[in-house]
Amino acid sequence: MADVAPTTVLLTEPDAADVAFAGAPAVVSVEQDDDDVQRVRVTADGAGMLVVADGFQDDWVAAVDGREVPIIRADHAMKGVPVPAGEHVVELAYRPAGWGAGPWVAGATALALAAAWVGLVRRDHRARRRSL
Repeated sequence: MADVAPTTVLLTEPDAADVAFAGAPAVVSVEQDDDDVQRVRVTADGAGMLVVADGFQDDWVAAVDGREVPIIRADHAMKGVPVPAGEHVVELAYRPAGWGAGPWVAGATALALAAAWVGLVRRDHRARRRSL
């Protein structure tokens, strides 16, 4: 990689991007860089690839201006997001498959525990009335 220009992106699957890159300059400004969300403002003179120096992993999703786009393996191990010309907000978010069901499971568990608690309290009150 030492012989590759910093403006060059190496793609494992060149057709995956389905974008003709212009090789034009761009200004990139990081707005948010948390563990599970990254938001970047890109102002590009031509279509290009935003390469995030973070390891390529499953369960990440990307959106350009709120529209979901594919994340492409770039430079062998990093995340690449195709970005068209113009000013755009690119957001990458970590969303594991199981997280969609998590709140429902937690809610159902909380309801079941509350119902069990109410049942035990009622049983205790009935037992106390009988003993009087």
